[in-house]
Amino acid sequence: MTDVFRLLTRSATFSRPAQSKPAASKSVPSNPVPSKPTPVVLSAKGAKKRKIAVDADVAVPDFFGQGQKRGAEATASAGKRVKRDGSDDEAAESDAKEVWRRLRANKLKFTVLSASTDEPKEDENAGDKKKKKKSKAKEEEEEKAQAKKKAKKTGILIPPMMAFPELRNYNLSRRVYANVLAQGYASPTEVQMGALPVLMKSDLEVEGVSKGTPVDLLVCAPTGSGKTLAYVLPLVNRLLRARKEDGGKKGIKAVILAPTKELVGQIANEVKKLIEGTGIKVSQFKKGHRPVSAEDTVPEDDKTPCVKSDIVVSTPLVLKHAIESAGESSMTGLMGLVLDEADVLLDELFLEQTMSIWKTIRDRSKNGCLRTSLWSATMPSTTENLMTKTLLESPTNPPAVLRLVVGIKDTSLPSISQSIVYAATEAGKLLALRNLFTTSLRPPLLIFMQSIPRAQALYNEIQYDLPTPGRIAVLHSELTDTVRSETMTRFRLGEIWILITTDILSRGMDFRGVKLVINYDLPTSVASYIHRVGRTGRAGSEGGSAITYCTKEDIPYIKGIANVIRASAKGSGGGEGGVQKWLLDSLPKTSKNDKKKLKLHGVEVRQGKDAKHRISTKSGFQRKMEDRKRGALEGSRRRKLAEASESEDEGDGGAPLGNEGGKEVGEFTGFD
Repeated sequence: MTDVFRLLTRSATFSRPAQSKPAASKSVPSNPVPSKPTPVVLSAKGAKKRKIAVDADVAVPDFFGQGQKRGAEATASAGKRVKRDGSDDEAAESDAKEVWRRLRANKLKFTVLSASTDEPKEDENAGDKKKKKKSKAKEEEEEKAQAKKKAKKTGILIPPMMAFPELRNYNLSRRVYANVLAQGYASPTEVQMGALPVLMKSDLEVEGVSKGTPVDLLVCAPTGSGKTLAYVLPLVNRLLRARKEDGGKKGIKAVILAPTKELVGQIANEVKKLIEGTGIKVSQFKKGHRPVSAEDTVPEDDKTPCVKSDIVVSTPLVLKHAIESAGESSMTGLMGLVLDEADVLLDELFLEQTMSIWKTIRDRSKNGCLRTSLWSATMPSTTENLMTKTLLESPTNPPAVLRLVVGIKDTSLPSISQSIVYAATEAGKLLALRNLFTTSLRPPLLIFMQSIPRAQALYNEIQYDLPTPGRIAVLHSELTDTVRSETMTRFRLGEIWILITTDILSRGMDFRGVKLVINYDLPTSVASYIHRVGRTGRAGSEGGSAITYCTKEDIPYIKGIANVIRASAKGSGGGEGGVQKWLLDSLPKTSKNDKKKLKLHGVEVRQGKDAKHRISTKSGFQRKMEDRKRGALEGSRRRKLAEASESEDEGDGGAPLGNEGGKEVGEFTGFD
């Protein structure tokens, strides 16, 4: 029997009966307490011992439904050295296989989009002569072929960081490392595994990139995967190193751009937690502030509020106006630029503002000093090409551009349960929402609307639907900054259960307690859907769900969302995920023109004041009677105002008989 089991389980080891010894019995506690990080000593023959502190019982957030657990095992495997009993080539090959295995296990893929290499360049005159002989058609064909070759480039091997103690290998400040642990970051997420080794090194040795070339990074990672920590840590580490060199000069050294005020405030708060006790300062840039760089001088008579913090977090328009008003002496010598939600910052709405800031900072920075990173959960190919082109426009020392993709590009998290509910009409959506309130309400939840008027209309309709008053609120860009800030605070504290909003909260906002997201109105694009859904299932938490209501007017635009839901379900091994293949095949394809219209205006039938698409469950007769009553009250108010104005005009000719100085008889005028 022993031989049979040995054959079936080759990894098992059996001892001989003569040498077997009774195992010592150990008492195992019923509720084991996680042990503190303990040093694990890993040694190899002829090599020095290394100590790596890890937490042996910490489970990492699982973003892709793989059920992976990294802790002491992962760190030990990262520290093991390959036995070099053969040649160096065999050892290098085995090391490469191990790195490739880790990258695949965590769904990480690096690609060199463009890089400066040491290959000799062709003679320019010879190249010009060849180009003159070629026709335009052949040139276009060659450009297309080159683009395809670039798109099919194989991934490169960069060893991922398997545990946070490895940060000490990059000379990370002890204080910053303590702040990371104090915030509850036990083990790195997938995006942190891939991005931190690239950004923490000053000179990265990558295949296909010449030595000494600066490296800029494009990252496409799922929502809620920890991108903020991945770009803040390298930025703070670099600023601390520079402080020792320049003697601690005050001034802006790094800029983080984000599309909304809410996201800017959230990023600034997260940075404050990580830089506590380091001397680094961060500020949320506001209107009327003046940016002051480390090499800038401020006139004594200038009474404008000056921002001298090391890191500035801002929206594009506010910072653009501040740079223009400050003049050419501002924003010089910057070391870091981060674009959070880069795809929307480089979209039509923010493109001009973002590019103006980007080019100004790049032109005024020191030679080779500026490092740029761009982050988002969705990365269209057109936006990616624009990013790469802009990064390579550096006149002196163009960087190498690396792209990191975590998981499947442009998909939502597979851990989120997603569904599409056909409600037929606007009244059907409202009834479905109210039915949800009475059957399976799990606060807090977010409800996304297409426009501000529709968000306000839904709030007016359902604000009294819950038994506890004041638990429903609305948030959009037309509200004042004070109201928006108070609403966000109340929602985070749990005082507000249901928050109705527009796409202003769809990107980057971290609401860890949100278990349900409702798309009451169809998103204007697939990317918008991915970001909306990403407000739940944050940091690998399970139990998040998303519901999308659709009517017959939404059918021409629903196929893209259905494809995302199906792809996410396949990624987690969950089958069709509520969208069956026959239904997906029956949905009409959305043309490019329709996609463009949807992105600019949303579903057009919901833009007007048509009663058919109004958010209300009142009958036409009831609405008609209310309009009549409202009109009667308005007419009465106008008549009273007209009568009052006529009486004032009559009294202007003089005081009536029996009055003195225009005062009523018997009126008390005070003591003389």
